[in-house]
Amino acid sequence: MFFLYLQFGYEEVVYANESETINKCFYLVPNSTRGTFKVDCSLAETVSKSFDYDVIMVAIIFQESGFNPKAVNKNKNKTLDFGIFQLNNRYWEHKDDDIVNDILQAKKCKKQNGYGCWVAYSSGDYKKYLDEAETLLSYIK
Repeated sequence: MFFLYLQFGYEEVVYANESETINKCFYLVPNSTRGTFKVDCSLAETVSKSFDYDVIMVAIIFQESGFNPKAVNKNKNKTLDFGIFQLNNRYWEHKDDDIVNDILQAKKCKKQNGYGCWVAYSSGDYKKYLDEAETLLSYIK
């Protein structure tokens, strides 16, 4: 059995059974082409804070992975891009379910190369997600 609580831009799902209750929070971010992004609250808050609420970085993440921490992209050169930041395994170490490591790797990449680490930035595709990034940040701040 589960209960669903919806509020403006926010969803809380409570899974309950006889032995435990699990609360899960999501920010609901509308998108005209991909439907509604369902972004884990703690993930969004941790990442946004780690990048000083940088709207461009958040837009890049929406374009690269849709804030899906399990996203994997296979490239033509047989390398892989992992996680919400889609960092390439040729240059960056990815550890499953370790968002702290992913944040540290992404910050290191950004410090060395600016936003140029991400194809979404160099192609300009991140601009399609600036509204979503601003919406998500407005929920968090």
